[in-house]
Amino acid sequence: MFVEDGNPGHGLSEVDAQALDALIEAGFDAEAVQPGLRDRARQVAHVLGLLDCPIEARNPDLVAKTVELLRHRTHAAPEPVLCSSDADALDSWIMSHGDLSRVPSAMRERAGVHEALRVLVTQTPVVGGSGRRDLIERTLARVDAAIEDQSERMRLGSRRGLRLADIISVAAVLLLGASVLLPVLSSVRSEARKSLCEANLGRVAEAMGIYAGSNNSSLPMATAGFGGGSWIDVGSRPERSNSANLYMLVRGRYARLADLACPGNPTAPTREVGEARDWRRLEEVSYSYQVQDGRPERVWGLDAGRPIVADRSPVVLQIVRRDPIVPGSRSPNHSSSGQHVVRSDGSVDWLKSPVLETGDNIWLPRAVEEAVAKIRQYYGMNGNEVPAGVDDVLLGP
Repeated sequence: MFVEDGNPGHGLSEVDAQALDALIEAGFDAEAVQPGLRDRARQVAHVLGLLDCPIEARNPDLVAKTVELLRHRTHAAPEPVLCSSDADALDSWIMSHGDLSRVPSAMRERAGVHEALRVLVTQTPVVGGSGRRDLIERTLARVDAAIEDQSERMRLGSRRGLRLADIISVAAVLLLGASVLLPVLSSVRSEARKSLCEANLGRVAEAMGIYAGSNNSSLPMATAGFGGGSWIDVGSRPERSNSANLYMLVRGRYARLADLACPGNPTAPTREVGEARDWRRLEEVSYSYQVQDGRPERVWGLDAGRPIVADRSPVVLQIVRRDPIVPGSRSPNHSSSGQHVVRSDGSVDWLKSPVLETGDNIWLPRAVEEAVAKIRQYYGMNGNEVPAGVDDVLLGP
């Protein structure tokens, strides 16, 4: 059906164009088209019906003008594309999850341009304090509204009379816009949640400083952490839950429960219920807190580089769910991209790895870290190993 200048796929044939024009003039009633073009008009009407887009008769003058414009239409403007070097750099940057250090050096400079464009589009400088929180919340609301608006635009149930070429062009534009805009909006929302989490932890650090000033520089402590049982049992009783220690900031009115709710944890409560002494279950806890052991040197401000609070531990979740333990896992609060930490000097940092500069893994006690290191050392392979017996399967390159 689509031919022009002998090349298929570039436009309507002369007969089909006449049938379409006749169909438009007949108010899209194929039976009212003159007999010589009626069969073709039925076929065109059938194709339009497949699009499931209701079409009504409109102003004949407007239809005539539209047809005339389409007849004079030449080739569409070429779609903009990246050069091969930039396309390769973009692919490499995406595969490295936005980490320029993992991009091959030959492509790193061009990948840096993509990163700079992303920062320009997705990051908006904000100022600390309550105004910062309000700005972030307004940004999230506007992002949600933009996504909803984009979804509405994707619905092609239009009541206007359109020609097939117009409908295809609109669909192509919408699909192209969705493929570019929706990932950007998703990235903006992720960055906004990350910024709000950082602001929350800044208020937690302030609350800890005030608590320490009123309690001889000690860290928040209820009764957990002195050998009274497992400190993982959130919601059971305070002496069996380390999170009850962190909850002391809420009980003592040093911080709000909303300050201890990461936006990356949808199950975290933001409103206090009665005289609660702890979160009700593990999934509600957004931040992991230093396990208390009663040591006098474990005080606020003693070691500026020591993390005290961080985005919730993935290892504790793995233990409770009986999943395989992966020591290098990142917090699930931010799609496993990293975790914020509050240090004992009140600073808040973003770490991509749970392993500190000193080699200390913030999710594990030193005894477990050493055991993992020994297992990796003793059970590593160098290619000299042989099967232990005929029933020992050993596959290799």
